[in-house]
Amino acid sequence: MAVDNKLAVDIIKSVGRYWSDNEHSDCRITVDGKVFQASSFVLSACSEFFRQVFHTASITHKNIVIKGISADVFSCVIKALFTGVTGLDESNMVDVFLAAGYLKIDFLVQKCEQFIEEHLTKENYLQLCKGLFCVSSVTLTNKMVRLMALDFDEFRLTETFLNLPSVMVIKIVESGEVKSQDTLVESVLKWASHGPKDVIGTFGFQLYHDFQDLMDFCVPFDFNRYHLYQFVANDVTRSQILVQLIKKMNLGELSEAGLKMIYEDKLAIEHHDVKDAVMHEMATRMLYKSDNKSGRSLSKCTTSGQSK
Repeated sequence: MAVDNKLAVDIIKSVGRYWSDNEHSDCRITVDGKVFQASSFVLSACSEFFRQVFHTASITHKNIVIKGISADVFSCVIKALFTGVTGLDESNMVDVFLAAGYLKIDFLVQKCEQFIEEHLTKENYLQLCKGLFCVSSVTLTNKMVRLMALDFDEFRLTETFLNLPSVMVIKIVESGEVKSQDTLVESVLKWASHGPKDVIGTFGFQLYHDFQDLMDFCVPFDFNRYHLYQFVANDVTRSQILVQLIKKMNLGELSEAGLKMIYEDKLAIEHHDVKDAVMHEMATRMLYKSDNKSGRSLSKCTTSGQSK
């Protein structure tokens, strides 16, 4: 059945008027010290998170506290639910995206994803990528990878690159966008030997009930603390990933200096697959040079015989 767009807009406007006047508000949500009043029906209809909260048997007063989200970000979220206006801009788009995902507001997640894709550029991706590592979006991941690869000469010098999740490094290598294979090899070797930490792709969200002071539900989540790192043995993780990365590279496009970098890297060459591949490429080149040299010598002899 087709939706009457004008009718839908009129309904949203009507709901927005009720919300702005606090009419039919039956719940209080405290965020960053600011109290928001809203309709539990509308919140439940738009958010799977709130639907589960309000269906919890222990919820009586519908007083909810959400920690860690700024009042400005939550204001954008709740305004979108009741008026259809997102208020997105480049300064808040990632935080609203994270909040919408956490609160399970699917249509707002899609809107944020579209907005971020349109506004993610070479100039701002470095500032935004840390937050975007925490969301599951193939569209945004692919765009970030392309920007990183195109800007690789600068990006590889940053701390962000050294702490990049292994899956992102693999995608950069696979993209084929990095112009210099020697630069790529040098950077990947440096990444592999950098520190004993690798990046987790997702947060570990924790919810708990707090019944003190009529606080029915408390969400202890802090967007300002990105728990992105887990400490693991470097020789168990990045060393193994390094083998995959080198296998994905075209060793034939490396200069002799590039091959030498791999051969002299202790972390890389300890793997027999890498060592064999590098030695095979070196041997192939030596054979090619030898064949060319023999061909030139034969050509000289033929020329000399013809002149006699």
